Amino acid sequence: MCIKRPVVLACTSYTVKGLDEQLQHHEARGLGLMVKRRDLAELFGSLNAYRKADGDKQQLLDAYDGKGPSALRVGAGGGRRFYERCQLTIFGALKSVPPQGLLANGVALDLWARFVFVPIPVRVVPLSGDDSEEEVANSLNARQHLAEVIGWVHRLPRQELYLADKAREHFFKYELRCNQDARSSRLDAMSAAWLQAPGKVLRVAGLLHLLHQASADGELGEQISPGMIYRACNLIDHLTRWVLGIHEVAIGGDASNLMRKVHLLAQKKGEPINWGQICAQLSARQRKEIDSSDALVAVDRLAVIGVGERLPGANAGSWKYRALKDLPG
Repeated sequence: MCIKRPVVLACTSYTVKGLDEQLQHHEARGLGLMVKRRDLAELFGSLNAYRKADGDKQQLLDAYDGKGPSALRVGAGGGRRFYERCQLTIFGALKSVPPQGLLANGVALDLWARFVFVPIPVRVVPLSGDDSEEEVANSLNARQHLAEVIGWVHRLPRQELYLADKAREHFFKYELRCNQDARSSRLDAMSAAWLQAPGKVLRVAGLLHLLHQASADGELGEQISPGMIYRACNLIDHLTRWVLGIHEVAIGGDASNLMRKVHLLAQKKGEPINWGQICAQLSARQRKEIDSSDALVAVDRLAVIGVGERLPGANAGSWKYRALKDLPG
């Protein structure tokens, strides 16, 4: 009797054996799987919790590269589990667990560095009980459009994407710079973050390419344009620098000179300050070495250690920094 396995596109928990079996089943169908966790700290903390079990951390490391095992297990039919390619996505949030706990056990050197973390500013938004007809219509239209784009991309035939010549040239320069930054990093965790950045760029560029195909001016094709690589490099650069701030605060402990300068300036002003006010206090040499993205990293680090907060600026994409308490030490 042939037993049909259900197609599972998303789950909230799994076992090593169960994940292997599901990914083997998915490979035959050309499908991917998403693991959704409300708190990723629970996932990190449970890795290799059962010492007699398979290496679940190694399983995720292999899955990141799209690889699978060829393993023999005791069980029905010889217990063989085999797949060559897999598409596994892990999605969730980090909420209350401090980064020190995650970094202390070595997660930062492998799995942590392979995740893309997106900071979400803390905002208090009042709920409105009286939405206008226009707001309701806009919400429904946005939901329908998102569903259409997702469905369109899902129905695309499998493609082998490659970089255009200019895109390859820009990516190789980016990869070289990341390797140089990794060698000059003072912490192993920071080095790991830079070493994994190029791989993230390729993934993001591929996703942007597929989404662009679904747009009004998009064209079907397997060649990733330079513009997609530029956007992906800028995005991953920004997010990597933000994560490096967490590493520095969590492991190093001390505020950097720029952090201290920004914080003391905000305290002296007694009100939120913007990048223009910070830049005006830098020396000529510092202005050549420090830009607004560096200052933003410093501001986010200050927010991580709880001595200040980042506020939205007057213009879209701009920001201000407000000091809340004295720096430690």
